Amino acid sequence: DRVVNFTRLDARIDEHEILRQTLETFADFERAEDIDTLVSLRRELLTDGLGVIGAERTVEALNSGKIDQFIVATEYNAPAGWHCKSCSLLGVGATEKPCKHCGQSNLKEVNLKEEMARRTLLSGASVETIVHNVWFVRQGGVGALLRYK
Repeated sequence: DRVVNFTRLDARIDEHEILRQTLETFADFERAEDIDTLVSLRRELLTDGLGVIGAERTVEALNSGKIDQFIVATEYNAPAGWHCKSCSLLGVGATEKPCKHCGQSNLKEVNLKEEMARRTLLSGASVETIVHNVWFVRQGGVGALLRYK
């Protein structure tokens, strides 16, 4: 949906080489975008600003409608998660307890990674997938930049 680079190509090269160069350019752009996103997240975390990291804090921000950009590592293995059918709250952990918000026991187990991404998109915020970043994975592999505190 957007142009990431222009390059001059020899008209005599074959289509496989054109495709290879195009994919290489796109991969470089994606890596740079990942780094920019993580620099922004880290800056917000260090200044106690508009950033959260980890499943619990990210889900809290999502439930409050604060997320501007949901950030998730491709390697992220989400913990167990649930959705309350009574009040729609999303939670982290087992479905054995009643909902923290409404007290009902009408909880449904969900794939937390997929549900966080789905709800982010429904809220009009964006989802950024980070590919192979050791620092981010060590921090939990999931976080968000917030619209407000």
